[in-house]
Amino acid sequence: MTHAPDDYALVIGINDYPRWNNGAKSLKGSVKDAQDFHEWLVADAGGGLSRNNVKLILSSGAPLAPRQFAIDDAFREIREQSEGKTRRRFYFYFSGHGHSRAGSWQQQSLCLANWSPVDAGAALHLESYIKASIGCLKFAEAVFFLDCCRVRAIVPLGQQSELECGDPDAKNRYSAVLFGSDQYEPTYEGEVEEEIRGYFTSGLLKVLKEGTIELGDLLKRLKVIVPELAKPKDQTVRAIPADTEIYLGPPGSRPPAPNYATDDGTHVKISVISNLIGRNSKEDDSPPPLVGDISVLRDDLLIRRGLGSLTTKLPPGRYQVRIDHAEASVTHDLDVAGRRVNRDFVLPRRASATLLSSTVDKHEWLTDPVVKASKWDASKGGQAIFVSLRSRQPAGSPEILGSLDLEDPFNRRRKLYDAHSLHHVPLGMARLVYHDRRGTASFLPIPIAKDWDTHVFVLVSEGKPSLETASVSMRPAGAGFDPSDALIDAYERAIGDLVTGGPGPDPATLDALLWGKYRNPLFGLLGAHFLIRDLRRHAVPDPYLLERLSIVADNLGNLLGVTAPDVVALRLWKQLILNQQPSERPTHDLPLFNVGFQAFIEATAQSDSAPLHWFDDVALGLDANSPWTHWSQDYMIESPSGSHSYPTATSVFQVRSTALTRIRAIEKLWRDEGFVVEATQVDERRSLRATRTGGDDSFGLMHQANTILRVPEWLVSYMRDAIDRSERRKESINFARLVRRTMLPLNVLMTAKFLAEQDDGDQAIERSTEAAPALTRIPTDEQGKAEDDGEMAAEAE
Repeated sequence: MTHAPDDYALVIGINDYPRWNNGAKSLKGSVKDAQDFHEWLVADAGGGLSRNNVKLILSSGAPLAPRQFAIDDAFREIREQSEGKTRRRFYFYFSGHGHSRAGSWQQQSLCLANWSPVDAGAALHLESYIKASIGCLKFAEAVFFLDCCRVRAIVPLGQQSELECGDPDAKNRYSAVLFGSDQYEPTYEGEVEEEIRGYFTSGLLKVLKEGTIELGDLLKRLKVIVPELAKPKDQTVRAIPADTEIYLGPPGSRPPAPNYATDDGTHVKISVISNLIGRNSKEDDSPPPLVGDISVLRDDLLIRRGLGSLTTKLPPGRYQVRIDHAEASVTHDLDVAGRRVNRDFVLPRRASATLLSSTVDKHEWLTDPVVKASKWDASKGGQAIFVSLRSRQPAGSPEILGSLDLEDPFNRRRKLYDAHSLHHVPLGMARLVYHDRRGTASFLPIPIAKDWDTHVFVLVSEGKPSLETASVSMRPAGAGFDPSDALIDAYERAIGDLVTGGPGPDPATLDALLWGKYRNPLFGLLGAHFLIRDLRRHAVPDPYLLERLSIVADNLGNLLGVTAPDVVALRLWKQLILNQQPSERPTHDLPLFNVGFQAFIEATAQSDSAPLHWFDDVALGLDANSPWTHWSQDYMIESPSGSHSYPTATSVFQVRSTALTRIRAIEKLWRDEGFVVEATQVDERRSLRATRTGGDDSFGLMHQANTILRVPEWLVSYMRDAIDRSERRKESINFARLVRRTMLPLNVLMTAKFLAEQDDGDQAIERSTEAAPALTRIPTDEQGKAEDDGEMAAEAE
């Protein structure tokens, strides 16, 4: 008789990775580790689960398994078996390769057997399986054991579970994750008792087999055992603990739990001090937003948490107080005896391009010139953009290698040389444009609003301006920069949470940001996107949040203009949340916020009103780790007039590449559109020269051909899997869902589908297309020069 009939488990062990470096990255111990954990789960002296309630999935090289659908099929069996029954606890164990997405917060992916750098999307998204288990299947508890790397990787998120529902409800449910390594660090396997095993799983089973143990005590034991097993390699264990006690093992041998958190004890008050202030008006007497996350720990166990200040009672002993401020963190020892404790801790300074009182490198000799340079006499009206360039290295030079330009709404460019510069500009959207010495161009849109100044702070590292991490805010025209503004600090920290999926501002700070739009419209924009994030997380939108979003969007329309791209994006998000056919037409200008551009992208799956080809260029070069719509191009498209409004009578395109499948797709596209195409091939390189007199949308065809060349190979593989899945299930591909998952325009997905359907025989000789060659539009009266330029381009390739 099992002692845990209401518990279920999904156990996965993957040794085989044949597509990754021709199998050189395959593992040796993961399958055996999974088998042994499975045996502990079903043992009476272990987890006590029914064997029928445990799904064991092991890898194989031929056929290549498991794929994501097989894991979800096993998960689906658990759902069906437990339907109508008590769902007490769900165990999830994974041993294999894994990675953490660069710039993310706990966005862990678990690599499947078909994973490789080319098929970088062939992974499970951990967060999705946590949501599905406790939020959708509504297990009371879920415990995840991950014996895999958490190395930093610039890759897409793993695949979501098909069991994830639209409205996950985790109320009064608990989950915990035990990681085999620290964030961005590897885990290892090696010889343990004359077998190749994972060090994390070996330590885990050693402790579990000793008897019943509480999860927090298990973590403390593993922090000692696993580093010892892994020597001389450096490996530790980390966890996201549940705020409840979870016991593992037979219930009859449960030890008494240590009573660290009790109402009896010594009165303790902890406060975080800073010189940040923040008011939305001169008459506003409200305090500045709370800053400084406080964690009180004892023996690595979290005892209490607070924001800005914390009052509690603690039993006597030594504690650690950790103060977090964005990525900055400082830990202090705190001794509690019988006397009342009042301690103030200084807010640690975080990194930022902005010189706030709460950031590193904030000194008067740096901030005073910024304040002075950003002020001007705005009595006659107008608006300006203030740009501050500062070296990332202390006492370093902000000199730019290449060129950095400010392009105003009339496409007039101004070179940026000085550390601080003020530019009076007309209304519209401007952008910063950086060209490096290799010819790569990167872009950052800059909003301009009537009677508002836009401040842009950029760090320069080794001659390269980091536009992707720029700090962008707004102030009333002429008012200048305020380094003591607490709301800018809260705004920047919340931006980090928005892009990484972090917790976001507390309710009081969110209210301050939304009201703060009258002193900085970007505060309101950010607050609106957190309202949108909350609305998107629920199947049935909250009417109060919808009404609040409408009010904020209307007010921001009055401040920034009703046609401002970021304001259009807010209205568009509301229509998408309500599943309405989008009536908002995305503008040719880009919104500043990346999540605003995502609304434009998602609309491409439901509306044909978006300028698709223009979005392809941006989306394929978009920096997913930036909060802004920051994007890059590895090439520039030349045109005789430089404008879609004045095309020449005859269009000539030429292209060269070794990606034969893609070149043939372009050749077919051009022939179908009436071009005369001359094709030549030398070795593996194929060249096309296409000519057409008259005809419409030559620029659109040029963008479409560029998209064919630039679609990444991982997306083609992803689409190939989607086609296989649709054929296997005899259902059409849900492109709207794929647009949301990949955040790529519908036209890019359709192009990837087209390429996926081409002859696979050409794939073997294709190389990566991340830096695909350019397509150049050539005026007929300059063909001789264009041919010479083409030869130079070919040599550069």
